[in-house]
Amino acid sequence: QETEILTAIREITARRQYMADLINQLPDKAQRDLLNAQYIEGIKTKNLANVLGMNDRELQNIHRKAIKSLEHLQNQLKQSET
Repeated sequence: QETEILTAIREITARRQYMADLINQLPDKAQRDLLNAQYIEGIKTKNLANVLGMNDRELQNIHRKAIKSLEHLQNQLKQSET
């Protein structure tokens, strides 16, 4: 059971690192900051606007664009691997 737990921890750590690397490749700093704060640093959504100095509408717009940019970047990376 300990081996399974350690394997799961390694997998989670590897996925987290992959996502951090992917996020840090985004060209837009606001998008990088938002995604890193939310998904890597674990800042709760309700606190993000204050932490990042944005209003809720700005936050939502940047988040939407950031997710689209991340999906596009991930698709580019997948295509370059084949």
